[in-house]
Amino acid sequence: MRLGDCVLVAEEGATTFRPRPDLQPVFGGTASPVARAGFQAVLRGGLPVDAGGAPLLRVVHDDGTMAVSRVEPKVLRRLDLVGDGEEVLRLFPALRLEPFWRAFLAAARRSLAEHLREPAVQALAPAPRMLVLRLPGEPSNLALLFDRLAAEADVLPADAGIALLADLGRGRGEALLRFHDLKAALPGRPLSLLFLAHEDDALGELPDILSRLGAERFVHLGRGLVPTAEGWAAIGAALARRGHGLDWLEVVDDLGRPDRVDGAFTAAAFGWSAASFLEWSVSAPRFTRGLHRESGLPLNEAGERRAPGAAMRVERPRASRLADMVDEDLLAGRDRAP
Repeated sequence: MRLGDCVLVAEEGATTFRPRPDLQPVFGGTASPVARAGFQAVLRGGLPVDAGGAPLLRVVHDDGTMAVSRVEPKVLRRLDLVGDGEEVLRLFPALRLEPFWRAFLAAARRSLAEHLREPAVQALAPAPRMLVLRLPGEPSNLALLFDRLAAEADVLPADAGIALLADLGRGRGEALLRFHDLKAALPGRPLSLLFLAHEDDALGELPDILSRLGAERFVHLGRGLVPTAEGWAAIGAALARRGHGLDWLEVVDDLGRPDRVDGAFTAAAFGWSAASFLEWSVSAPRFTRGLHRESGLPLNEAGERRAPGAAMRVERPRASRLADMVDEDLLAGRDRAP
């Protein structure tokens, strides 16, 4: 396939054929021409992001003859590793075992790194200590989190701010209204509100957010988490801490059991110094839904602290088998040459 100046070549070991009985009337009673008329293929090449022009597909037949067909540009789309995952796995059910899997992972890593977008700032209130919360999407969970903030924020250090990361979508208006009410309930507390153009976690955007807020130490709570009564005390202690030690906040379900989504201690709930986090983030991997398990953060480091039962999960991340595979292997660095 030619797209502009780029030529993509089908990988022979990943090209398969299937019957096209719907074409049978064209050939009358002869079955052989349609027995392998359907195909699926992986086309590999250095496709630039701004590639344009009419795509041309060249097919070479067994007898050496060739056919060139114009592909309608509107049928091409950029792969969404979460939303399109089931369609991809239907075509390649053993995708992880295919010869192109490592190249697929490398392309996913590049794409995830290239598509980070700066949040839209509604209100920015810098503070040396910062609780960063990714707001949930469901209105009832949003209300629950804002209620808990209004009731429990007094346990935080006096100089600690709260940064709320909301969806830039249909929930934007509700987040604005509740943020206005929270400012009235917490006079003098530095409160920030930023909107994200996606519905996932924001670990990738966090370095930029912390820099804008001037934070020296922070606690991060991912999407769908609400602090427990014990958790508020743990957050306050983590923000008041000095030095560069990590604080891990255990995530539990509504029955108090360790979270079964990503695990009990993950990048969804932790506290750290901003300087250490920014240094780590330079080479940190990106993930399809913002974070995955510990996301490469240093576990079992000297000086780390763990707070049991600190946050409860009220929403689950978007489900995708393909995204799970990609994130697991990106975390393990399997896209890189051994």
